[in-house]
Amino acid sequence: IFKSLDIRKLNQSNCFALYSDIVDAISKYNAKLITGENTEISGEEARDLVSKIANIDQRIAALRVALKKETQLNRRMEISIEIKKLAQTRDNLIRRQNEKNCYYWW
Repeated sequence: IFKSLDIRKLNQSNCFALYSDIVDAISKYNAKLITGENTEISGEEARDLVSKIANIDQRIAALRVALKKETQLNRRMEISIEIKKLAQTRDNLIRRQNEKNCYYWW
C-alpha cells in the first residue's frame, strides 16, 4: 500500500485530486485483501465491491446472532439456509471480480 501512496505518483493538481487518489489507492488495497489477488479495477469499483461485501458480512453476523437465540428448529434451519445463501453471494462477487481480473491478462 505504501508504494501506491507514493506522493510523487499521485495527482497533485489540486487537493481534491490528491485526496481522491489516496482514497482510490486505499480502496484498491482493501479490494485486494478481500479478493486475494492483485485486482486491476478503478477506485470506485473497489469501493463498491468492498461496500457490498461488508454489507453481506454484517447481515451474516446479524443472522448468526439470531441463529444462536432461536429455539425453534425450523426457524433455525431457515436462518442457516439464509446464511449459506449470503455466503454464496459473497463468494460469487469475489469470484466474478477475480474472473474479470483474469481477462486483463489476456
